[in-house]
Parts: sequence; structure tokens; C-alpha cells
Amino acid sequence: MGIQSLQNSLKGLIGFLEQSDRIVNLILSRPDVQQFIIKMNTDDQLFKDGINNLGVTLESIGGSYTSFTVSEKTRKGQPTDRITLKDTGDFYSSFRIELGSDFFEITANTIKDGTDLRSRWGDEILGLTDENLQRLIDKLRNEIEIVVRKEIQKRFAA
Repeated sequence: MGIQSLQNSLKGLIGFLEQSDRIVNLILSRPDVQQFIIKMNTDDQLFKDGINNLGVTLESIGGSYTSFTVSEKTRKGQPTDRITLKDTGDFYSSFRIELGSDFFEITANTIKDGTDLRSRWGDEILGLTDENLQRLIDKLRNEIEIVVRKEIQKRFAA
């Protein structure tokens, strides 16, 4: 590879790296990455911990389950020691990731039996805690590194 070819490859790589928003959005658009984000919100925060994206317990915001709900959740083998917002699973399965040019948003159908879950439990039921945001950043960092390594190999292959 001659000097001019090496310089052209380097300029191309720099141009590629300057498209960092596009690289991140490509990674965020992958189904496995979106599922990772959704599972942190639903499985980790809501189901396992019973917390919103601020780390506050849902019970401290909207109160505890009714005795009827506790008996139904017990019958279904679901936890009753925390608010999980998981009954039929419809709410959890409605979670989606919407991408903007430099952001993403977690959305879901929060309407249950004609009532918006956010009216009782708050808007913060959607979104990641600081800890889970850091987990996502770490994952994105690793994924970006893989993309950049592949791009370097492609541009500088002998």
C-alpha cells in the first residue's frame, strides 16, 4: 500500500468516524440492542426491583396492590412484595425503542383498562436508571469498538 493510498484510507476512516451519530443509531437500531434496552426497563427495573427510572419504588409513588390483585398475582405465581406492573404481560410486550437523530426514547402502551398507568405510577416507569444507562453506554462502547475495528480492517487490508 503506497503513501497516497494510505492517506486516502486514513481520510476515509476519519470521515467514517465523523459520522458517530449514524454509527450509534445503526447500533441502536439492531433488534438485539433494542431488546437489551427494553429488558433492562421491564425485567430488571420494573419486574425484579419494582422501581422507576429514578430508582424510586413504585409502591412509594402509587401505593400497594389491592388485596384482589395480590390474590390474582399469587395465583399466577407472580411476585406480590413489589409493584411490577406485569399482569398479563401486554404492557411489557408493548415496549418499543424510537430513534431520533441523536437520541432514543423508550415508548409503550401505558393504557390499561382505560386508565393510563403513568397517571398512578408516573412518567418515569419508562426509561432507564443511571445504573442501566451506564450498562447501555458500556455495551455501545463495545459495539462501536467492533464496528471501528471492522472499518479499519476493511480500509487498511493489504
